[in-house]
Amino acid sequence: MKVFLLLAFVACASAQWAPNCGRSQYPDPAPEQKTDEFGRVVGGWESRPNEFPYQLSLRRFGSHTCGAVIINSQWALSAAHCTSSGSASGLAVVAGAHRRSSPAAAEQTSNLLSIGNPIDLQRSSHWCLCPRDVTYDDDTVTISGWGSTFSGGFVTDELRYTNVQVWSNDECSGPYPGSIDDSMICAAAPGRDTCQGDSGGPMAYNNNGQFEVVGLTSWGRGCALATHPGVYARVSANLQWIADNTQ
Repeated sequence: MKVFLLLAFVACASAQWAPNCGRSQYPDPAPEQKTDEFGRVVGGWESRPNEFPYQLSLRRFGSHTCGAVIINSQWALSAAHCTSSGSASGLAVVAGAHRRSSPAAAEQTSNLLSIGNPIDLQRSSHWCLCPRDVTYDDDTVTISGWGSTFSGGFVTDELRYTNVQVWSNDECSGPYPGSIDDSMICAAAPGRDTCQGDSGGPMAYNNNGQFEVVGLTSWGRGCALATHPGVYARVSANLQWIADNTQ
């Protein structure tokens, strides 16, 4: 499993979500492609540079540990278990990276995920979009990250993505009895999933060219098991908490 518990966010958005956020520079972001059997984000494909400009790499002492999402120049969003151990002084977020091994020219030091050195707006000008208060059931969403292609594997160097379908919470409660509540959102597609190294990264819905960040990669049983979808933290369930904790 990626983690055993769904945890609250450790750092979140301010109440002000940028109005032009989540818009890719490409007219056809997250297209379906031929199967790449070696693609990380299980069943996924390599993204084009800056295809998902809201995507961050959360690093500890220079090494990628989790994904994260840009909210604005001062705040980023990730999953609690990504920062649950070690000193916050060892954490940094990298904006605008395509390769995990790229020089940290866009690296921003962080206090948890309150960004000490504001992200360069010229370099990373597209933020994620606040989700609507809808379930997104049966919608196609895009998941992205530098995670492993299989459970227990190694992270990849290139940012990758795939598209999956949202399950209703009632459906998701079948394989996870007693474990799913309104703070969670589930998604899956045959042979596709997030995996280790993708935690904290975005599940995003393409709403007429702008991506709404619907969830954060959190937990699940294995990676891309046919019987068990991935489980994500539902961002819309925590908007008030986010606002209250970024005053």
